[in-house]
Parts: sequence; structure tokens; C-alpha cells
Amino acid sequence: SSVMLPENRLESLLGQAVAHQVSHCMYYNKTDTTFSLLSDYACGPEQIPSVTAQVLDGHSDEVWHVQFSNNGRMLASASADGTCIIWERSS
Repeated sequence: SSVMLPENRLESLLGQAVAHQVSHCMYYNKTDTTFSLLSDYACGPEQIPSVTAQVLDGHSDEVWHVQFSNNGRMLASASADGTCIIWERSS
């Protein structure tokens, strides 16, 4: 008897395995990393930036949320003061 497997099934399963490892890492913050399934993916707090790169002044109360745009050129910040500021990233 033969078994029919969907096209690209192995590629799909490997992609799911990588996504599972990344999703279980609370410190994951990279978009340009190449993963290998030859070893388990591991990340730690040492990957979190520990040096201030830039201070964004503009809110009069604590910032509750920040989000980069899809292309990474803009940053939106929302504050407890009821304002939302769109910042343009300098090159």
C-alpha cells in the first residue's frame, strides 16, 4: 500500500519545528537569524540590549506600548498621558 504525502510536507514540518523553538524563547527578538535544526535554538537575557541608544522625549507620562512599522522605519509609542507619537527612525 502507498501513502500520499502533501507536496513540500517535510519543509512544512521543519518550518513548524523552528517556529516552535523560537516561540518558546521569551527573549527572542531577532528577524535576520538563520536557524539550524542540527541543534536546539537557545536564547537568553544577554541578547536584550543593555545600553541606551536613544531617548525619545515627548510623553508626559509612562509609555505603555511601542511598535515598529513593518519596514522598521517608523516607531509608534502610546502613553498613559493619552497621546500616541509616531517617530521616524534616523539612518
